[in-house]
Amino acid sequence: MPPASSSNTLRRTCASSIIQPSLPGFRANKFTDYAEPFRIIQKDPRLDEFFKTVDAQPHLHLIHRRRAKFDLTARSPRRASHWNT
Repeated sequence: MPPASSSNTLRRTCASSIIQPSLPGFRANKFTDYAEPFRIIQKDPRLDEFFKTVDAQPHLHLIHRRRAKFDLTARSPRRASHWNT
C-alpha cells in the first residue's frame, strides 16, 4: 500500500475512533488534515461551533488555529458528546 494511502486509512481509522493513539502518537504521524474529517464524522454541533470560533480569531495565525483544532480532536478520540465527562 502506498504511503499516502496508508496515511489516509490511518486518519480515517482514528477519526472513527477505531483506534485511539495518544497526542504524541498523532503528532508522530504528521497528519496534515485530521481535524476536519474528525469534525465531519462526529456530526457534533458543539464541535462545529468550536471550529467556527477558532477560525473567527483574526489575532491567531493560521498555524495556531489549525493546531488548536488538531489538539482538541486528537485528544478527543471518543464521541464528542462525551467531552464534558
